[in-house]
Amino acid sequence: MAKALPSHIFMKYTKPTFTADSSEKINSLAAMLKRNIKDVSSSEQSVIVVRRWLNDNAYNKSYSPPRPHRTAKNLIESRTIKASELVDRPMASCGSQTTLGTAILRAMGFKVKMVHGKHPKSHHHAWISIHDENTKSWHEYDFTGYGIGPAGIITPEHIQEIECEDWNDIIDLLDKQHIEYTNTKRR
Repeated sequence: MAKALPSHIFMKYTKPTFTADSSEKINSLAAMLKRNIKDVSSSEQSVIVVRRWLNDNAYNKSYSPPRPHRTAKNLIESRTIKASELVDRPMASCGSQTTLGTAILRAMGFKVKMVHGKHPKSHHHAWISIHDENTKSWHEYDFTGYGIGPAGIITPEHIQEIECEDWNDIIDLLDKQHIEYTNTKRR
Protein backbone atom coordinates (compact mmCIF):
# COMPACT_ATOMS: atom_id res chain seq x y z
CA MET A 1 0.00 0.00 0.00
CA ALA A 2 1.31 3.43 -0.96
CA LYS A 3 2.28 5.83 1.79
CA ALA A 4 0.16 8.98 2.11
CA LEU A 5 1.88 12.34 1.76
CA PRO A 6 2.09 14.60 4.81
CA SER A 7 -0.74 17.15 4.87
CA HIS A 8 1.62 20.16 4.53
CA ILE A 9 2.88 18.75 1.21
CA PHE A 10 -0.65 17.99 0.05
CA MET A 11 -1.79 21.53 0.71
CA LYS A 12 1.26 22.99 -1.03
CA TYR A 13 0.12 21.68 -4.41
CA THR A 14 -3.61 22.44 -4.14
CA LYS A 15 -3.72 26.19 -3.62
CA PRO A 16 -3.50 28.92 -6.25
CA THR A 17 -0.03 30.43 -6.73
CA PHE A 18 1.41 33.49 -8.45
CA THR A 19 1.27 32.15 -12.04
CA ALA A 20 -1.21 29.29 -11.49
CA ASP A 21 -3.56 31.78 -9.90
CA SER A 22 -7.28 31.59 -9.38
CA SER A 23 -10.15 33.66 -10.70
CA GLU A 24 -13.88 33.38 -11.07
CA LYS A 25 -13.35 32.37 -14.71
CA ILE A 26 -10.89 29.60 -13.80
CA ASN A 27 -13.23 28.26 -11.11
CA SER A 28 -16.21 28.38 -13.51
CA LEU A 29 -14.17 26.69 -16.22
CA ALA A 30 -13.06 23.97 -13.79
CA ALA A 31 -16.68 23.37 -12.75
CA MET A 32 -17.82 23.21 -16.39
CA LEU A 33 -15.05 20.79 -17.39
CA LYS A 34 -15.68 18.66 -14.30
CA ARG A 35 -19.22 17.95 -15.58
CA ASN A 36 -17.61 16.17 -18.58
CA ILE A 37 -15.66 13.74 -16.39
CA LYS A 38 -17.24 10.35 -15.62
CA ASP A 39 -15.13 9.64 -12.53
CA VAL A 40 -14.18 12.98 -10.97
CA SER A 41 -11.73 11.26 -8.61
CA SER A 42 -9.71 9.98 -11.61
CA SER A 43 -6.74 12.23 -12.23
CA GLU A 44 -6.20 10.70 -15.70
CA GLN A 45 -9.80 11.28 -16.83
CA SER A 46 -9.58 14.84 -15.53
CA VAL A 47 -6.30 15.44 -17.37
CA ILE A 48 -7.84 14.13 -20.62
CA VAL A 49 -10.74 16.61 -20.42
CA VAL A 50 -8.51 19.54 -19.42
CA ARG A 51 -5.91 18.67 -22.09
CA ARG A 52 -8.57 18.56 -24.80
CA TRP A 53 -9.92 21.95 -23.71
CA LEU A 54 -6.43 23.48 -23.48
CA ASN A 55 -5.48 22.36 -26.97
CA ASP A 56 -8.77 23.50 -28.50
CA ASN A 57 -8.51 26.84 -26.71
CA ALA A 58 -4.77 27.50 -27.15
CA TYR A 59 -4.92 26.77 -30.86
CA ASN A 60 -8.40 28.31 -31.16
CA LYS A 61 -9.88 25.21 -32.81
CA SER A 62 -13.24 25.82 -31.17
CA TYR A 63 -13.74 29.26 -32.72
CA SER A 64 -15.39 29.85 -36.07
CA PRO A 65 -13.70 31.38 -37.87
CA PRO A 66 -10.52 30.37 -36.02
CA ARG A 67 -8.68 33.15 -34.22
CA PRO A 68 -4.93 33.31 -34.76
CA HIS A 69 -3.21 31.88 -31.71
CA ARG A 70 -0.31 33.61 -30.07
CA THR A 71 2.92 31.94 -29.09
CA ALA A 72 5.39 32.80 -26.37
CA LYS A 73 8.31 34.95 -27.48
CA ASN A 74 10.67 33.11 -25.15
CA LEU A 75 11.00 30.82 -22.13
CA ILE A 76 10.35 33.57 -19.59
CA GLU A 77 7.13 34.74 -21.24
CA SER A 78 5.95 31.13 -21.49
CA ARG A 79 6.50 30.59 -17.76
CA THR A 80 5.49 33.94 -16.22
CA ILE A 81 2.09 34.65 -17.74
CA LYS A 82 -0.72 34.15 -15.23
CA ALA A 83 -3.40 31.50 -15.69
CA SER A 84 -6.14 34.11 -15.23
CA GLU A 85 -4.77 36.00 -18.27
CA LEU A 86 -4.63 32.83 -20.37
CA VAL A 87 -8.35 32.07 -20.03
CA ASP A 88 -9.25 34.99 -22.31
CA ARG A 89 -5.99 35.34 -24.23
CA PRO A 90 -4.69 31.82 -24.82
CA MET A 91 -1.07 31.17 -25.68
CA ALA A 92 0.22 28.11 -27.49
CA SER A 93 3.26 27.14 -25.44
CA CYS A 94 4.06 24.25 -23.15
CA GLY A 95 4.66 26.59 -20.19
CA SER A 96 1.40 28.48 -20.58
CA GLN A 97 -0.60 25.28 -21.06
CA THR A 98 1.05 23.83 -17.95
CA THR A 99 0.23 26.99 -15.98
CA LEU A 100 -3.43 27.10 -16.98
CA GLY A 101 -3.86 23.33 -16.75
CA THR A 102 -2.38 23.38 -13.25
CA ALA A 103 -4.75 26.17 -12.15
CA ILE A 104 -7.80 24.34 -13.57
CA LEU A 105 -6.86 20.97 -12.05
CA ARG A 106 -6.12 22.58 -8.67
CA ALA A 107 -9.53 24.31 -8.83
CA MET A 108 -10.98 20.80 -9.33
CA GLY A 109 -9.27 19.73 -6.11
CA PHE A 110 -6.20 17.89 -7.44
CA LYS A 111 -2.63 18.19 -6.16
CA VAL A 112 -0.53 19.33 -9.12
CA LYS A 113 3.18 20.10 -9.54
CA MET A 114 4.65 22.01 -12.47
CA VAL A 115 7.59 20.27 -14.14
CA HIS A 116 10.40 21.96 -16.09
CA GLY A 117 12.65 19.85 -18.25
CA LYS A 118 13.70 18.94 -21.76
CA HIS A 119 12.37 17.00 -24.71
CA PRO A 120 14.19 16.32 -28.00
CA LYS A 121 11.68 18.56 -29.79
CA SER A 122 11.79 21.32 -27.17
CA HIS A 123 14.98 22.69 -25.58
CA HIS A 124 12.95 23.91 -22.58
CA HIS A 125 9.78 21.96 -21.96
CA ALA A 126 7.00 21.92 -19.34
CA TRP A 127 4.44 19.39 -18.14
CA ILE A 128 2.60 18.44 -14.95
CA SER A 129 2.77 15.85 -12.21
CA ILE A 130 -0.62 15.14 -10.64
CA HIS A 131 -1.35 13.14 -7.52
CA ASP A 132 -3.85 10.32 -7.95
CA GLU A 133 -5.82 9.73 -4.77
CA ASN A 134 -6.83 6.22 -5.91
CA THR A 135 -3.24 4.97 -6.30
CA LYS A 136 -1.63 7.43 -3.84
CA SER A 137 1.05 8.16 -6.43
CA TRP A 138 2.15 10.95 -8.78
CA HIS A 139 1.69 10.64 -12.55
CA GLU A 140 3.19 12.91 -15.21
CA TYR A 141 1.28 14.25 -18.23
CA ASP A 142 2.16 16.57 -21.09
CA PHE A 143 -0.55 18.93 -22.37
CA THR A 144 1.27 19.37 -25.71
CA GLY A 145 1.56 16.85 -28.54
CA TYR A 146 4.69 15.28 -27.04
CA GLY A 147 2.75 13.01 -24.67
CA ILE A 148 1.20 9.63 -25.51
CA GLY A 149 -2.52 8.96 -25.81
CA PRO A 150 -5.45 11.20 -24.92
CA ALA A 151 -4.00 12.03 -21.49
CA GLY A 152 -0.53 12.90 -22.85
CA ILE A 153 1.41 10.41 -20.71
CA ILE A 154 5.06 11.46 -20.74
CA THR A 155 7.62 9.41 -22.63
CA PRO A 156 11.17 8.33 -21.77
CA GLU A 157 12.26 11.29 -23.94
CA HIS A 158 10.93 13.70 -21.30
CA ILE A 159 13.86 14.65 -19.06
CA GLN A 160 12.79 16.27 -15.79
CA GLU A 161 15.09 18.98 -14.46
CA ILE A 162 12.97 20.30 -11.59
CA GLU A 163 9.42 20.29 -10.29
CA CYS A 164 7.84 23.14 -8.41
CA GLU A 165 4.64 24.55 -7.01
CA ASP A 166 4.93 27.64 -9.22
CA TRP A 167 7.29 28.87 -11.94
CA ASN A 168 8.23 31.80 -9.67
CA ASP A 169 9.85 29.25 -7.33
CA ILE A 170 12.45 28.52 -10.02
CA ILE A 171 12.61 31.89 -11.79
CA ASP A 172 16.38 32.20 -11.20
CA LEU A 173 16.97 28.87 -12.96
CA LEU A 174 14.65 29.88 -15.81
CA ASP A 175 16.39 33.25 -16.21
CA LYS A 176 19.80 31.54 -16.28
CA GLN A 177 18.67 28.97 -18.87
CA HIS A 178 17.04 31.65 -21.00
CA ILE A 179 20.23 33.73 -21.03
CA GLU A 180 22.41 30.69 -21.81
CA TYR A 181 20.10 29.60 -24.63
CA THR A 182 19.92 33.13 -26.09
CA ASN A 183 23.73 33.50 -25.98
CA THR A 184 24.18 30.08 -27.64
CA LYS A 185 21.79 31.02 -30.47
CA ARG A 186 23.76 34.23 -31.16
CA ARG A 187 27.03 32.36 -31.77
